[in-house]
Amino acid sequence: MAEPHDPKQNAIDMAKARSSTAINVAHVRDFLHTGPAQWRRREQIVGILSKDPVFDKSTRFLFY
Repeated sequence: MAEPHDPKQNAIDMAKARSSTAINVAHVRDFLHTGPAQWRRREQIVGILSKDPVFDKSTRFLFY
């Protein structure tokens, strides 16, 4: 049986992995989004949509 998931330990492990990599995350992100301007635009759109109650998932029913 798997051990229970520990979100705090996961965050610690991810921060450690990110700090020890030689990959420039900003360069990869910009490459994947065809440039920094496209990334900033995406972030603006996500910021606007995340504040709109229509997209709030906390009030949705969970179907199991």
